[in-house]
Amino acid sequence: PTNMAKNKEEQSLFQEVARDIAFALYNIELEEERKRMEEMLVEERDLLQALIDNIPDCIYFKDDKHRFIRVNKALAESLDTTPENMMRKTDFDFFPQEQAKGTSADEIRVMKSHKPLVNRVEKITDAGGMEHWFSVTKIPRHNERGEIIGTMGISRDITERKRMEEALEREKEKTEGYLNIAGTMLAIVNADENITLINKKGCEILGYNEGELIGRNWFDILVPGRIRGEVRDVFRKLMAGNIKLVEYYENPLLTKDGKGEI
Repeated sequence: PTNMAKNKEEQSLFQEVARDIAFALYNIELEEERKRMEEMLVEERDLLQALIDNIPDCIYFKDDKHRFIRVNKALAESLDTTPENMMRKTDFDFFPQEQAKGTSADEIRVMKSHKPLVNRVEKITDAGGMEHWFSVTKIPRHNERGEIIGTMGISRDITERKRMEEALEREKEKTEGYLNIAGTMLAIVNADENITLINKKGCEILGYNEGELIGRNWFDILVPGRIRGEVRDVFRKLMAGNIKLVEYYENPLLTKDGKGEI
């Protein structure tokens, strides 16, 4: 009996030690798993930061109070500051008041609607007072329960493109001004046979309002059906370089009512 009691005591002791060892190993595994998860999160965070810091576009993340919680270098540098200095601050700390009110209003709409604002063109004044044009996209941020927790955004500087568009528009207006002085019809037809420009006199002669012919097919709408194929064939050969340019080529044109010819 004494030996049996002793064996039971030893067995109980071994079981207790085994449980303690198993519990210790389990905790060690949990700790190792926790460390691995932390390392993965740090690595993912660093990869994300490296990515956004090497993108020339301006990128930010904000909380639901419009405060910056992460920005990239491009945005901070455009405002003559650092990412660290922007943390927990709002647009009112960096932009003119009216401009900041506008961006905040946009973010409120995005958060309330749960819908992104995509590629909207905005004029923004930088820290030096210079005006720039940006293509702006703002997206709502949600937590795992689908609740709104803020916004994120990306802005691309399109100032040069905007300036080129404005310059082209000025040149177009100037060209149209010259064309409208002429007392005869002048028009431009592209390779797709569509009218890209026609002066006022041309519209008057044909009976159309200004702009009514732009984008429409010259041959389908203006060339009489009986000669349409022939005239279109000549045009296509000219565009392909298969025949030499001629000084003039005459053919009648239809007026808007489709009855008269000029």
